[in-house]
Amino acid sequence: MLRRYEDAAKTLDGALAWKPLDFSLAFMRADVDMNWNADLRQWKDVIASEAARNTDANDLITARLGLALKERDYHGGEQTLAAHGGAEFDDNGFFTPREWNQAIVARGLGDKSRANAAFLAARERAAMAVREQPEDGKSLTVLAQRRRSHNVAVLVPSAETKEKALATRSSTTRASLARCDCRSYILMASINTKESYANNNCSSKKSSAGRS
Repeated sequence: MLRRYEDAAKTLDGALAWKPLDFSLAFMRADVDMNWNADLRQWKDVIASEAARNTDANDLITARLGLALKERDYHGGEQTLAAHGGAEFDDNGFFTPREWNQAIVARGLGDKSRANAAFLAARERAAMAVREQPEDGKSLTVLAQRRRSHNVAVLVPSAETKEKALATRSSTTRASLARCDCRSYILMASINTKESYANNNCSSKKSSAGRS
């Protein structure tokens, strides 16, 4: 987060000198090189190392999938996903639905229909997590990212959903927005943002007129 990559590398190198076969430490060290210099060589070395043979299978699958996506090796990513493993929660507790990675791979392979279906499934799973834990900031963040990061037809709300959003927007709080259907959540957030911008713009014009 602070981009102190050199300090992070030195710290992890020291830890690895103590525990050279710790896959998690080695993977964190490889991740530093990737973020620091866009260097994936250590990432590849870790996946092929002795530490990889002794680690949890899900962690290894996650590492392989991450490498495939970063190299845009979508055929390799498809093969990795076929193993039916990997972690959906990262070390910080953020949720990435398996369908999301399936969508990225399908899009990379040019299969738009399968990609859109997987994007929709991923978004619905993210929305379900918000409905189950509406006060969880991590779940809300994941839902917002999944909505923002792709542009497909399934994001367009139905007329019924739009009417529901318009009817409830004035009395709905942020917490209750999270409990709504995902389409309503997105639409109402957009409506409130536009109204806030319009009100602020109007106030600025009135202030300018008064000074003149």
